[in-house]
Amino acid sequence: MVKDILWRKERWRRQWEKDQDRKKHMKIYRPKLCECGCGKEVKPWNRFINGHASVGKHRSEESNRRNSEAQKIAQNRTEVREKKSKSMIATNAANPEIEKRRRESQKIALTKPDVIKRMSLAAKTSNARPEVKEKQSKSGTAARIKLWKDPKYREMMCKILNHPDVKKKTAESMKAANARPEVREKRSKSAKMARIRQYKNPIYASMMFKSRHCFPNKSEIFLSKVLDGLYPDEWRYVGDGQLFIDGKCPDFVNVNGQKKIIELFGDHWHKGENPQDRIDIFKPFGYDTLVIWEHELKNFKKLRRKIFDFAEMIKSNCI
Repeated sequence: MVKDILWRKERWRRQWEKDQDRKKHMKIYRPKLCECGCGKEVKPWNRFINGHASVGKHRSEESNRRNSEAQKIAQNRTEVREKKSKSMIATNAANPEIEKRRRESQKIALTKPDVIKRMSLAAKTSNARPEVKEKQSKSGTAARIKLWKDPKYREMMCKILNHPDVKKKTAESMKAANARPEVREKRSKSAKMARIRQYKNPIYASMMFKSRHCFPNKSEIFLSKVLDGLYPDEWRYVGDGQLFIDGKCPDFVNVNGQKKIIELFGDHWHKGENPQDRIDIFKPFGYDTLVIWEHELKNFKKLRRKIFDFAEMIKSNCI
């Protein structure tokens, strides 16, 4: 009796093992297929092959834009970038052939005109952003300073830069660049903006005016006499660097308690300038400005009337 029971249990166990083997066999030869209908095999825990989830579906431009922004945000996260970098390093270390094939494919891709065009456009778009420019400028400056502290690097660069062939090539390239009108215009604008930033520092501006030994010219002396005749002891000449407002040095300022400025524009030095620009610079600081052109000094009656109207208008507004 006992032997019969044991024999039956053994038979059931063998049958169960056969069933399990058959199920495994069925799983192996009945793979899970992609739900998009392409007929390709997918992993048991996936529904689609990568990229097949959107097959046959139309996405709106807004949806594509949101997906693109979400991917950019995800890819720019520090932890995601570190994880990608570590996985790439580990993959390259384990399989040197993969790294070799990747480098070869990159070299081939970089020779294609459409790839070069896309990369150039992407770089221009990225570099046009102010935050990218600032970041690149800071990182580049820091890197150059760090490298220049190394005596070997400094010695090597000095030898390279002082080589006659390098000097000749540099001079030729500079001449070719300076011959282009757009380069000259860009350099002129950048130099002008740099000077404006420097002159907004009162210490620098005062030092520069002192070094130039500035003094009033004939037109300024004539206008100063006119002002003293009309309003004695009310106007002072400060065009020699005594006063700076937002990087600009006015010619005459009222010293009788009123915030008034008179600017004398020379026909040669201020040619093409808009007087309203100078008025707008001083306006935020509470100054009312009168601009007189050099050729207006020839007509004394009109000049006197212009100064009188400017002074009396402000006085009436103050009252």
